[in-house]
Amino acid sequence: MRPFVLALSVLILGGCVEYRESLVLERDGYGTVVMAIGVKEALLRAAEVAESGTYDPASALSALRAQPGLQIVESRTETREGTRWLHLVLTFESLAALNGIDRIEQYRGLFGTVVLSENAAGQRVLTRTIHARLPEKIGKSFLPSLIAPMFSGYSWSYEVRFPAKVLESNGEPAGGEGDVKLVRWRFNLGDLVAEPRVMRATFARTGVGPAGIAVGAALMVAGIVAVRILQRRRRRGGAS
Repeated sequence: MRPFVLALSVLILGGCVEYRESLVLERDGYGTVVMAIGVKEALLRAAEVAESGTYDPASALSALRAQPGLQIVESRTETREGTRWLHLVLTFESLAALNGIDRIEQYRGLFGTVVLSENAAGQRVLTRTIHARLPEKIGKSFLPSLIAPMFSGYSWSYEVRFPAKVLESNGEPAGGEGDVKLVRWRFNLGDLVAEPRVMRATFARTGVGPAGIAVGAALMVAGIVAVRILQRRRRRGGAS
């Protein structure tokens, strides 16, 4: 049972038991993300017994700072009701920079992969896939079927404020009355261990876009030509 207990301890502490995130996405793909990651103090002590050094997200702050396009605005820790919380405020220059967080071992599975695309109607579609991946040896064993129910009490919450009206999503509206830009998704760690979860939202395009710029430029040129024609006619009329 010793290998089982140690493997289970490392697995539990290799991820985070509670996670809360609030992301603000701006029109050009940059923005701000606020994270709160909670790990039980008892589990932190168990990690010392298991000699696991991968349980504490705060230990990876240097790796987070090294990610191109990311900046840590604030980081602090607190212990509340037996849980150690790490609070982070990050700014990101692009979604590619945000996706880089998932490549850091201590944050793997928190962010997953974020993709921003466009549908046939020209609307923007954000798709984000989250999966609390298990170590390969554990994932191929009988442990996942036992672990997922154990993790069902640990909540993971994501919310995104979009730069424009949300037209459709598989989440729940999180804003007040009339606020159609804020959407929330709720999972538990058992869900994320069992299989990948996909968050999806379609929102209105903002800004004029390339087509709008082209039309605007054409109208500007037409306006200049029209003004010059009028000026020539006035000069001819004055000369006569």
